[in-house]
Parts: sequence; C-alpha cells; structure tokens
Amino acid sequence: MQSSLCVVKSASLLLLTCILTLYPFDHSRAQSYAWESVLQNPLDNIIALTEGGDSVYAVNQNRGKVYTSLNGVQWQELSPRPILRSKELVQTIKFDEASDALYLGTNQKIYRLQGSVPLRWENCQLPKPASVHDILIDAKTPGTLHAATDDGILRSTDDGLNWDTVG
Repeated sequence: MQSSLCVVKSASLLLLTCILTLYPFDHSRAQSYAWESVLQNPLDNIIALTEGGDSVYAVNQNRGKVYTSLNGVQWQELSPRPILRSKELVQTIKFDEASDALYLGTNQKIYRLQGSVPLRWENCQLPKPASVHDILIDAKTPGTLHAATDDGILRSTDDGLNWDTVG
C-alpha cells in the first residue's frame, strides 16, 4: 500500500488526503479520496502555499496573513505580518531553505522574512514597483532568486535584497 498527502488551495484552505492502494495488474481497484477543511474562515482567502523545513506555509491574499503548519491540519498565524499598502495583494509565497527566508510577492513588491529574532519583514528593492506573480529559488546558486513580473523577469544575487531586470 502507498499513501501520499496532497495540499490544494481555494477560497478556504482544504486538505486533500489521497490514499492510493496499488495492486499489480489489477486496474479495477478504485482510488479513495477524503476532503477535510483545515482553515474554515472563508475570509482567509488563501492564495498560495509553499513548504520549507518541516513546515507548510499558506498566505492570505488581501491581508498578508501567513499561516504555518507542521502537519497540514493544525495551523497557526505567523507574526508579525507584513504591512501591506492600500490595494496591495499577495500573489505568491516561497521559502528558501539555504537562507531560511520566506518571500512574499505582491502586486507591487517583494517582502522577505528571515529567521532572526525579532521577526521582521523587509522590503526588497525592486528596480520599480512591479506585480510579482512567482518567485523561483535557484537551488544550484545560493542567494540567487528570479521573479516573474508584469515587467519581465527580475533576478537577485543577494538573497532578495536587491533586484535587476534580466528579461
């Protein structure tokens, strides 16, 4: 028997537990699925998920609330949350294992939270305000990140502190 855990995003975070039993050469066996709501407040509006270390992170789109979980069932809000400007919406979240940093991409900028105490969100210096749709952590080159924006591809070689347009 083989089991796997899948996490999906929607207006409220749902956990899909997929239990797949494999039988050699017998395709008549059906897969069984079970849905379980783990964050029930529909106002949470979870927009993106990422994993890092032993945790899973989920982020709220319009308030910038970041939730963390060790098991995908019990969630806790990570404090402090970033100070979002008026009309600023979170679009993506990524965790960098090498620098132990969490990145939020919004429709205006990128924020970084590094594992030092006290926790403090930093505003990353983009060449100009840009809508950040995705962030890619370069696993082969520590400290290097790429961001997909409306203005093209941005690159940072200093763990997200400064960014240049590359495409």
